[in-house]
Amino acid sequence: MKADRLLKQHVTGERAFLGANLSETNLNDVDLSQADLTQVNLKGAKLRGAKLSGSQLKAAILVNADLSYAILCDSNLEGVDLSGAILRGANLSGANLRGANLKNANLMQANLTDSNLSNAELKGTNIKGAIGLDA
Repeated sequence: MKADRLLKQHVTGERAFLGANLSETNLNDVDLSQADLTQVNLKGAKLRGAKLSGSQLKAAILVNADLSYAILCDSNLEGVDLSGAILRGANLSGANLRGANLKNANLMQANLTDSNLSNAELKGTNIKGAIGLDA
C-alpha cells in the first residue's frame, strides 16, 4: 500500500490497515489517530511529528523508524519491534508498550507517563530526560 492511498482512505473514514507494508515511507506529520496498524511494516519509516493517538500498532514492525516528537498517547504498541527506533520527545503517555522491543531505541525526553512497559526489552535504550518513569 502506498502512503498517499493510506492517507486518502484514512481521511474518508477507513481505519483498518492491517499488515500493510509501509517500510521506508515518509509519513512525517501525518494524522493517523485511531488507525488500526496491527502488524504493519513501518521499518525505517519517517514518522516525525505524526499523530497516532489511540492507534492500534500491536505487533507492528518499527525497526529503525523515526518517531521523533510523534504523539502516541493511549496507543496500543504491545509486542511492537521498536529496536533502534528514534522516539526523542515522543508523547507515549498512557501507551501500552507491554512486551515491546525497545533495544537500542532513543527515548530521550519522551513522555512515558502512565505507560505500560512491563516485559519490554530496554537493553541499550537511551532514556535520558524521559519523564514518567519510576525511579
